[in-house]
Amino acid sequence: MPIFRYLALLIGFTVSFALQAAPEVGDKVSSELKIESDRGVKRIPLPEGEWTILSVATPEGTPKFGGSKANKFAQVIAAQPLNDSMSLLFYINVNTTSEVPKYSDELCKPLLNGRFSEDRYIADVWEQACIQVAHSTEFLGVSGANKPPWSNVRSELRKRGWSYPNTTIGLQYRRYDQRGQWLTYRIYVNPTTLRFPDFDGKWADAPWHMDFLARDPKRLALMKTLLLQAKEVQKTLDEHFLNPTEKSPKVGFGFKLTTNSNN
Repeated sequence: MPIFRYLALLIGFTVSFALQAAPEVGDKVSSELKIESDRGVKRIPLPEGEWTILSVATPEGTPKFGGSKANKFAQVIAAQPLNDSMSLLFYINVNTTSEVPKYSDELCKPLLNGRFSEDRYIADVWEQACIQVAHSTEFLGVSGANKPPWSNVRSELRKRGWSYPNTTIGLQYRRYDQRGQWLTYRIYVNPTTLRFPDFDGKWADAPWHMDFLARDPKRLALMKTLLLQAKEVQKTLDEHFLNPTEKSPKVGFGFKLTTNSNN
Protein backbone atom coordinates (compact mmCIF):
# COMPACT_ATOMS: atom_id res chain seq x y z
CA MET A 1 0.00 0.00 0.00
CA PRO A 2 1.25 3.55 -0.54
CA ILE A 3 3.20 5.13 2.31
CA PHE A 4 0.98 8.13 1.93
CA ARG A 5 -1.91 8.95 -0.29
CA TYR A 6 -1.92 12.41 -1.75
CA LEU A 7 -0.66 15.73 -0.50
CA ALA A 8 -2.29 18.40 -2.62
CA LEU A 9 -1.85 22.12 -2.95
CA LEU A 10 -3.97 24.02 -5.43
CA ILE A 11 -3.45 27.70 -6.00
CA GLY A 12 -6.83 29.46 -5.82
CA PHE A 13 -7.96 32.95 -6.45
CA THR A 14 -11.29 33.59 -4.75
CA VAL A 15 -10.98 34.61 -1.09
CA SER A 16 -9.00 37.74 -0.26
CA PHE A 17 -6.95 38.92 2.69
CA ALA A 18 -5.56 42.44 2.93
CA LEU A 19 -2.41 43.43 4.74
CA GLN A 20 -3.78 46.94 5.05
CA ALA A 21 -6.52 45.46 7.30
CA ALA A 22 -3.83 44.97 9.99
CA PRO A 23 -3.81 41.15 10.15
CA GLU A 24 -2.74 39.56 13.37
CA VAL A 25 -0.96 36.34 14.19
CA GLY A 26 -3.60 33.63 14.33
CA ASP A 27 -5.73 34.96 11.47
CA LYS A 28 -7.02 32.35 9.00
CA VAL A 29 -6.46 33.04 5.29
CA SER A 30 -7.06 31.24 2.02
CA SER A 31 -6.70 31.57 -1.75
CA GLU A 32 -4.81 34.88 -2.01
CA LEU A 33 -3.14 37.72 -0.17
CA LYS A 34 -4.05 41.28 -1.06
CA ILE A 35 -1.10 43.54 -0.36
CA GLU A 36 -1.26 47.30 -0.70
CA SER A 37 1.59 48.81 -2.73
CA ASP A 38 2.46 52.10 -4.41
CA ARG A 39 1.26 50.60 -7.70
CA GLY A 40 -2.04 49.26 -6.49
CA VAL A 41 -3.20 46.20 -4.57
CA LYS A 42 -1.09 43.14 -5.35
CA ARG A 43 -2.96 39.84 -5.40
CA ILE A 44 -0.63 36.98 -4.50
CA PRO A 45 -1.96 33.41 -4.97
CA LEU A 46 -1.76 31.02 -2.04
CA PRO A 47 -1.70 27.23 -1.82
CA GLU A 48 -5.13 25.68 -1.42
CA GLY A 49 -6.71 25.33 1.97
CA GLU A 50 -6.90 27.33 5.17
CA TRP A 51 -3.66 28.79 6.48
CA THR A 52 -2.85 30.17 9.93
CA ILE A 53 -0.78 33.34 10.00
CA LEU A 54 2.30 32.89 12.18
CA SER A 55 4.14 36.13 11.44
CA VAL A 56 3.73 39.43 9.56
CA ALA A 57 6.47 42.02 9.11
CA THR A 58 6.83 45.22 7.07
CA PRO A 59 10.57 45.93 6.95
CA GLU A 60 12.40 48.58 5.00
CA GLY A 61 15.53 47.33 3.30
CA THR A 62 18.74 49.16 2.61
CA PRO A 63 19.17 50.60 -0.90
CA LYS A 64 19.60 47.58 -3.13
CA PHE A 65 22.45 47.15 -5.58
CA GLY A 66 23.46 50.78 -5.64
CA GLY A 67 19.97 52.26 -5.75
CA SER A 68 19.49 55.64 -4.10
CA LYS A 69 16.41 54.66 -2.04
CA ALA A 70 15.31 51.63 -0.08
CA ASN A 71 12.27 49.55 -0.92
CA LYS A 72 9.69 48.65 1.67
CA PHE A 73 8.45 45.08 1.88
CA ALA A 74 5.64 42.96 3.26
CA GLN A 75 6.58 39.57 4.69
CA VAL A 76 4.07 36.88 5.61
CA ILE A 77 4.58 33.40 7.07
CA ALA A 78 1.71 30.94 7.48
CA ALA A 79 1.36 27.23 8.13
CA GLN A 80 -1.06 24.40 7.51
CA PRO A 81 -1.18 21.40 9.90
CA LEU A 82 -1.71 17.71 9.39
CA ASN A 83 -2.84 16.13 12.65
CA ASP A 84 -0.42 17.61 15.21
CA SER A 85 2.40 18.50 12.81
CA MET A 86 3.21 21.43 10.59
CA SER A 87 2.58 19.92 7.17
CA LEU A 88 3.25 22.94 4.95
CA LEU A 89 4.57 26.43 5.52
CA PHE A 90 4.82 29.35 3.12
CA TYR A 91 6.92 32.49 3.25
CA ILE A 92 6.25 35.49 1.00
CA ASN A 93 8.37 38.63 0.70
CA VAL A 94 7.06 41.25 -1.73
CA ASN A 95 7.85 44.92 -2.29
CA THR A 96 5.29 47.56 -1.38
CA THR A 97 7.30 50.45 -2.83
CA SER A 98 8.99 50.37 -6.22
CA GLU A 99 12.40 52.01 -6.14
CA VAL A 100 14.31 50.91 -9.24
CA PRO A 101 17.59 49.12 -8.46
CA LYS A 102 20.72 48.92 -10.52
CA TYR A 103 21.51 45.63 -12.25
CA SER A 104 22.76 42.74 -10.13
CA ASP A 105 22.64 38.97 -10.30
CA GLU A 106 22.71 38.58 -6.50
CA LEU A 107 19.18 37.22 -6.13
CA CYS A 108 19.71 34.34 -8.53
CA LYS A 109 23.37 33.48 -8.25
CA PRO A 110 23.96 29.71 -8.38
CA LEU A 111 24.21 28.27 -4.90
CA LEU A 112 25.97 25.23 -3.44
CA ASN A 113 26.08 21.93 -5.29
CA GLY A 114 23.81 19.25 -3.89
CA ARG A 115 20.50 21.02 -4.42
CA PHE A 116 18.07 19.02 -6.50
CA SER A 117 17.36 21.70 -9.10
CA GLU A 118 18.26 25.32 -9.82
CA ASP A 119 16.84 27.05 -12.88
CA ARG A 120 17.92 30.63 -13.52
CA TYR A 121 15.54 31.09 -16.41
CA ILE A 122 15.83 34.87 -16.81
CA ALA A 123 19.22 36.52 -16.53
CA ASP A 124 19.68 39.83 -18.32
CA VAL A 125 20.31 43.48 -17.48
CA TRP A 126 16.59 44.13 -16.96
CA GLU A 127 15.43 41.16 -14.99
CA GLN A 128 16.43 38.14 -12.88
CA ALA A 129 14.25 35.09 -12.21
CA CYS A 130 14.99 31.69 -10.75
CA ILE A 131 13.34 28.72 -9.09
CA GLN A 132 14.99 26.15 -6.85
CA VAL A 133 13.98 22.77 -5.45
CA ALA A 134 16.06 21.67 -2.48
CA HIS A 135 16.15 20.52 1.11
CA SER A 136 16.82 22.64 4.18
CA THR A 137 18.32 21.45 7.45
CA GLU A 138 18.16 23.12 10.87
CA PHE A 139 14.70 24.38 9.93
CA LEU A 140 13.79 27.19 12.33
CA GLY A 141 17.03 26.49 14.17
CA VAL A 142 19.53 28.63 12.25
CA SER A 143 20.53 32.14 13.31
CA GLY A 144 18.14 33.70 10.80
CA ALA A 145 15.22 32.19 12.69
CA ASN A 146 15.92 34.63 15.51
CA LYS A 147 15.21 37.64 13.30
CA PRO A 148 11.87 39.01 12.06
CA PRO A 149 9.71 37.70 10.52
CA TRP A 150 10.94 34.25 11.66
CA SER A 151 11.66 35.04 15.30
CA ASN A 152 8.24 34.07 16.69
CA VAL A 153 7.41 31.22 14.29
CA ARG A 154 8.70 28.45 16.55
CA SER A 155 6.73 29.70 19.54
CA GLU A 156 3.57 30.09 17.46
CA LEU A 157 3.85 26.51 16.19
CA ARG A 158 4.44 25.19 19.69
CA LYS A 159 1.54 27.23 21.05
CA ARG A 160 -0.76 25.35 18.67
CA GLY A 161 0.79 22.00 19.46
CA TRP A 162 2.18 21.63 15.95
CA SER A 163 5.53 19.89 15.80
CA TYR A 164 7.98 20.83 13.05
CA PRO A 165 10.90 18.94 11.51
CA ASN A 166 14.63 19.57 11.53
CA THR A 167 14.74 19.04 7.76
CA THR A 168 12.28 20.18 5.10
CA ILE A 169 12.05 19.90 1.34
CA GLY A 170 10.49 22.52 -0.86
CA LEU A 171 10.83 25.22 -3.46
CA GLN A 172 11.88 28.83 -3.70
CA TYR A 173 10.83 31.28 -6.43
CA ARG A 174 12.63 34.64 -6.73
CA ARG A 175 12.20 37.42 -9.25
CA TYR A 176 12.94 41.12 -9.62
CA ASP A 177 13.05 43.60 -12.48
CA GLN A 178 13.97 47.16 -13.33
CA ARG A 179 10.43 48.36 -12.62
CA GLY A 180 11.27 47.87 -8.97
CA GLN A 181 9.21 44.67 -8.62
CA TRP A 182 10.42 42.02 -6.13
CA LEU A 183 9.02 38.66 -5.06
CA THR A 184 10.37 35.78 -3.01
CA TYR A 185 7.96 32.88 -2.49
CA ARG A 186 8.86 29.70 -0.62
CA ILE A 187 6.88 26.57 0.16
CA TYR A 188 8.30 24.24 2.81
CA VAL A 189 7.11 20.62 3.02
CA ASN A 190 7.49 18.51 6.17
CA PRO A 191 8.69 15.04 5.04
CA THR A 192 7.63 13.41 8.30
CA THR A 193 3.97 14.00 7.36
CA LEU A 194 4.74 11.89 4.28
CA ARG A 195 6.15 9.13 6.52
CA PHE A 196 9.80 9.85 5.87
CA PRO A 197 11.92 9.96 9.03
CA ASP A 198 13.29 13.31 10.12
CA PHE A 199 16.98 14.09 9.77
CA ASP A 200 18.96 16.06 12.34
CA GLY A 201 22.42 16.82 11.02
CA LYS A 202 24.50 18.69 8.50
CA TRP A 203 23.02 19.82 5.19
CA ALA A 204 25.58 17.89 3.13
CA ASP A 205 24.82 14.67 5.02
CA ALA A 206 21.04 14.79 4.60
CA PRO A 207 19.41 11.92 2.67
CA TRP A 208 17.77 14.56 0.42
CA HIS A 209 21.19 15.72 -0.82
CA MET A 210 21.90 14.95 -4.49
CA ASP A 211 24.86 12.78 -3.55
CA PHE A 212 22.50 10.29 -1.89
CA LEU A 213 19.24 10.53 -3.83
CA ALA A 214 20.39 8.22 -6.64
CA ARG A 215 20.58 5.39 -4.07
CA ASP A 216 17.16 6.16 -2.62
CA PRO A 217 14.42 5.66 -5.25
CA LYS A 218 11.57 6.71 -2.91
CA ARG A 219 13.07 10.07 -2.06
CA LEU A 220 14.26 10.58 -5.63
CA ALA A 221 10.76 9.97 -6.99
CA LEU A 222 9.33 12.43 -4.49
CA MET A 223 11.83 15.14 -5.46
CA LYS A 224 11.12 14.59 -9.15
CA THR A 225 7.42 15.07 -8.50
CA LEU A 226 8.17 18.18 -6.47
CA LEU A 227 10.20 19.56 -9.38
CA LEU A 228 7.32 19.03 -11.80
CA GLN A 229 4.95 20.82 -9.47
CA ALA A 230 7.45 23.62 -8.94
CA LYS A 231 7.26 24.34 -12.67
CA GLU A 232 3.51 24.85 -12.29
CA VAL A 233 4.09 27.15 -9.33
CA GLN A 234 6.56 29.06 -11.50
CA LYS A 235 3.98 29.59 -14.25
CA THR A 236 1.39 30.92 -11.83
CA LEU A 237 3.83 33.24 -10.05
CA ASP A 238 5.23 34.50 -13.35
CA GLU A 239 1.71 35.43 -14.35
CA HIS A 240 1.20 37.19 -11.04
CA PHE A 241 4.55 39.01 -11.27
CA LEU A 242 3.75 40.46 -14.68
CA ASN A 243 0.22 41.46 -13.63
CA PRO A 244 0.41 41.77 -9.84
CA THR A 245 -2.78 43.79 -9.35
CA GLU A 246 -5.02 41.58 -11.48
CA LYS A 247 -6.87 38.44 -10.49
CA SER A 248 -5.53 35.47 -12.40
CA PRO A 249 -7.98 33.75 -14.76
CA LYS A 250 -6.51 30.37 -13.79
CA VAL A 251 -8.64 28.06 -11.69
CA GLY A 252 -5.53 26.56 -10.08
CA PHE A 253 -3.03 23.77 -10.52
CA GLY A 254 -2.13 20.50 -8.85
CA PHE A 255 0.74 19.95 -6.45
CA LYS A 256 0.79 16.24 -5.59
CA LEU A 257 3.53 14.21 -3.96
CA THR A 258 2.99 10.46 -4.23
CA THR A 259 4.82 7.16 -3.95
CA ASN A 260 3.78 3.55 -4.26
CA SER A 261 6.53 2.07 -2.12
CA ASN A 262 6.58 1.27 1.55
CA ASN A 263 9.09 3.24 3.56
